[in-house]
Amino acid sequence: MVADFKIDEASNHIILDVYVNKEGPFKFVLDTGAKATSISKKLAEKLGIETLDLDVEEISVSIPHQIALLQHLKIGGDIYKNEDVLVLDFEKLLGRCVQQIDGTIGFTTLKHYIVIIDYPQKKILFESNITDHEDKYSDVNWQEFAFLNGTHLIGVPVKINDSESFDFVLDTGAGGTVITQQLAEKLQLETKPIPGIVKGVGGEAKMSIALTESFNVGMVTQEKMQIIATNLDVVAPKAVNIKNGIIGYNFLKNYKIILDYQNCRFSLI
Repeated sequence: MVADFKIDEASNHIILDVYVNKEGPFKFVLDTGAKATSISKKLAEKLGIETLDLDVEEISVSIPHQIALLQHLKIGGDIYKNEDVLVLDFEKLLGRCVQQIDGTIGFTTLKHYIVIIDYPQKKILFESNITDHEDKYSDVNWQEFAFLNGTHLIGVPVKINDSESFDFVLDTGAGGTVITQQLAEKLQLETKPIPGIVKGVGGEAKMSIALTESFNVGMVTQEKMQIIATNLDVVAPKAVNIKNGIIGYNFLKNYKIILDYQNCRFSLI
């Protein structure tokens, strides 16, 4: 399956046109940092989709969540039938820091595929069985990734200013690249406070800008890259699994990303 996508200018999110129960298209975010594919509460109500209450502590401890069974979910030319999804109230979860979206495509869908995200060409490809495409990927420079602490989060090796390697989360749902305040201090990065806050499901925190001489992810390096330093423990309820940082749009936008979920490997081209 090949599909075109757009980049939301406000959030830097990948936006896909998705059809739900043969209606749409609706705006869904492709989010490798999301545990599950979800639809908004508003969309569920609009389409009259039946929902069941569900307690999902790892997403938020204060907001109730629901689950729904979608008869028909279409992404590009691929159709998924009887797909379980979360039903989330995005406005309560993230307030005004989230654009008007109808859902997310997350780990519960992506885990079955090789996912190719071509940022420069704004195209995405899902392939379900690598054994049918071995020749196509024979020349790919693969590097292993790890699902951090048994979660859905993709941990890839990062070196900053020729440091030792640290696992960062590769997250297409992150508008920018972030380093924890603790790691920034450990690496003695010079930081400058800037106006504004970083806001997430868990709350909000002040932020500063750190300038790196080199930022290396696997097989590629960017020089003189600015990243945000903040306290992720406050922003994200499950930041215990994100000890070092997040790789977001300002880095990823330059590359074609290949994620082989089943074999835990990736490549940046």
